[in-house]
Amino acid sequence: MTADRLGDIRAWSLEGTLLGAITAADGLRAAALSPDGEFLAVSTYLGLSVWKTDGTLAAEADWRKRTVNVVAASPRGGFFAAGSLDGKVAIWGPDLSLKKAFSCNPDGKEFSSVEGMAFSPDGQSIATASTDRLAALWDLKGSLVRAFRAHDRQVNDVAFSPDGSQLASASDDGSVIAWNTDGSGLKVLEGHTEKVNDVRVSPKGDLIASCSNDGTIRLWKPDGTPVKSLSLEKEWPVSLAFSPDGRSLLCGTGGWSGVPSHLLLWDLESGKTTRFPEPGAWVSVAFSPDGKTFASAASVSAEGAAVLKVWDVQGSLLKTFEGPGSSIRSIAYSADGEYVVAGMDNAAVIRRLENGECVTLLAQGDEWIVYTPDGYFDASINGGDLIRMSRGFRTVGIEQFAVRNNRPDIILQRMGLGAQDQITYYHSLFLKRLRKLGLAEGDLSTEEQAPLAQITDMRVDGKSAEIRFSLRDPGHRILSYNIWINGVPILGAYGRSVPPGRLDFAEKMELTPGQNKIEVSCMNEKGVESFRALRYAEYNAVERGDLYYLGMGVSDYRSPQINDLSYAAKDARDLEAAFKKMTGAFRAIHTLTLTDSKVTVGNIRRAKDFLSSAKPEDVLVLFIAGHGVHGTDPVATYYYVTWDAELSNLAGTAADFDLIEGLLQGIGPRRKLFLMDTCESGELDEEQASPAGGEPGAGARVIRKDALGRGLGIVKMAPSVLRAKDRYICNDLVRRSGAIVFSSCLGSESSFESDEYQNGYFTTKIKEALSSKAADVDGDGAVSTDELRAYVSAAVPKISDNLQHPTVDRDNLYVKFELPQVPVK
Repeated sequence: MTADRLGDIRAWSLEGTLLGAITAADGLRAAALSPDGEFLAVSTYLGLSVWKTDGTLAAEADWRKRTVNVVAASPRGGFFAAGSLDGKVAIWGPDLSLKKAFSCNPDGKEFSSVEGMAFSPDGQSIATASTDRLAALWDLKGSLVRAFRAHDRQVNDVAFSPDGSQLASASDDGSVIAWNTDGSGLKVLEGHTEKVNDVRVSPKGDLIASCSNDGTIRLWKPDGTPVKSLSLEKEWPVSLAFSPDGRSLLCGTGGWSGVPSHLLLWDLESGKTTRFPEPGAWVSVAFSPDGKTFASAASVSAEGAAVLKVWDVQGSLLKTFEGPGSSIRSIAYSADGEYVVAGMDNAAVIRRLENGECVTLLAQGDEWIVYTPDGYFDASINGGDLIRMSRGFRTVGIEQFAVRNNRPDIILQRMGLGAQDQITYYHSLFLKRLRKLGLAEGDLSTEEQAPLAQITDMRVDGKSAEIRFSLRDPGHRILSYNIWINGVPILGAYGRSVPPGRLDFAEKMELTPGQNKIEVSCMNEKGVESFRALRYAEYNAVERGDLYYLGMGVSDYRSPQINDLSYAAKDARDLEAAFKKMTGAFRAIHTLTLTDSKVTVGNIRRAKDFLSSAKPEDVLVLFIAGHGVHGTDPVATYYYVTWDAELSNLAGTAADFDLIEGLLQGIGPRRKLFLMDTCESGELDEEQASPAGGEPGAGARVIRKDALGRGLGIVKMAPSVLRAKDRYICNDLVRRSGAIVFSSCLGSESSFESDEYQNGYFTTKIKEALSSKAADVDGDGAVSTDELRAYVSAAVPKISDNLQHPTVDRDNLYVKFELPQVPVK
């Protein structure tokens, strides 16, 4: 077997006869033949492919999206951005959560890598350089402001002038171009003869510096006039950084023909250059904001790890940090000089210079995860799917260690980031999770070893199935186990206790029509969950289930302190009327609607009896409307305000979220939809709480007559804390029922109702979706849960002047169902 770097792979007999050939695009880096001679693994610069030796492709993996090419830090502080090889930009906030991710690809090219990036001086926009020959300007919402088109080849870097009025770009075509950010005044700076790697604008805006593979560093005036240049021998200058006073220029070089790479400091007034070795295949450099230190990054150390170094301006090495990862492509100081963010071979890394602590930031789409070298993590709701934990060749999902390791409070404390109320809040959520699981903080194990759950046998008899399973943990007692069918826990939120010493179990269950995904897991006394054992069971039958509707709405409150509403009770009754019309699609329709004085904590508890006869194949819709507020306790408990609630004693008189969600736990139906037409917010500002569009008869469902928005005067916690429900730490607290939870608004918004519609905006559009052909995208006469979500999520912002945005807070990817469309008044 022979292979060349162009990707031409050939198989030969020992006599020299050509047996076959395979061409692997994108440049060959390595190839290996399986021991049986049947498969060939080929590594290229963009991915891995596996071929059969007959020349057919067996499998392929693209790893471009794992490489972060460039990073930037906002000059206004707090925000970091990363640009990747697959053309994506991710913006991270001061609390280390993903604020926005977008595709940097205005021309719709299949592949466009982000090669350079810079924040504007005011921190309100980002400029990018990419392989599709574009420099582009974006706002922080990911909307394209302007595309600059004049380069003939890929653009490698961009830099703003200090006042933000000008942008400089550098390209493989050998040119540097200075643009006005309004798109005018293009000036081509000619002089380089090869690829231009980097471009920077001086702090005073009087110089543009560039470096090229032609071995030169050049200085220009912004109008294109050459100032001076510096030639390097047998070196590529690859990155530049001006000192904050503009007197010096730092350059990182890449060596060739046996010449090592260097750091070079050029005194622009005297012309003196100072060199000192900085081994590495690629060097990135950055000055600290105060100009007292600078940082350099080499892609690979002698031990194969990424290396970040901090130096004083005399060239004395102050600090060295190794890892994580093996390759650093770009670095940037934070505005306060306390952090360095680095673009790695698979993610972005933020390093706190004071104590050396670091976190890795990884995003894919809207999901994100942040993790430390010792395994603590913070993530979006589904962000845990982005990485796995490993020991040797065994890998497991991070959810197995979430009880101990999901600690945003520890991460923010170590990194010196985030507000203190956030840190306190996340720690309270952690402790609340432990209490629900019957654990104490001292019980948690530091061992990364999970118990084992294994399904040993499964027998299916029509609609019934029985599974036998074993639970093992050599080091710790197993406390409980649970079983999920299509993502719904059939033994309740916290499963079933395990008697001491018992290891083998059997459970019988009902199947629902179609494929049933059956999972079993257990948890030990250290709070570590096993990997879920998995089997599939088919029940090939067509069955119509019953429909259960449980609705609650409060318009008239007993307490004079609570502002009455106009349409919350009507919302609940109107939806009941709509669901009663769906008789053709279900065997039977069962409804229970509680309004006004009937909505009490006691009646809510007793309402579960209404569901006692429901079967697995049935559908449940739970609906609540009225006021909702967060309490002042450490975890900002969310309360549905009942008819007899007292604002001075929410915990004793209102229905907390656990009580409401408890209606969805331990019941028969596995298709469950929870609709909430209540405010999700805590403290709101005046703009958010103002009536939609100022229309007469339209307004927020306000809890107090002297307040601008529902929840004001109750919560003394920042809105950023209350929005924590979109983080992984809330999974164990509110994502236990397997239901789809569809809320009327975001955590920072009010819900609105209107005299025009005589309903809440959210309820109005739910009713429309159940009757409008526009919601039935596939034209099958029914609205699926996905179609319902899409229609309502798009329609409510339009009638609320973009003040209210419905959102699916919890989803069940395994359970999707349809509701028939019916005439609705």
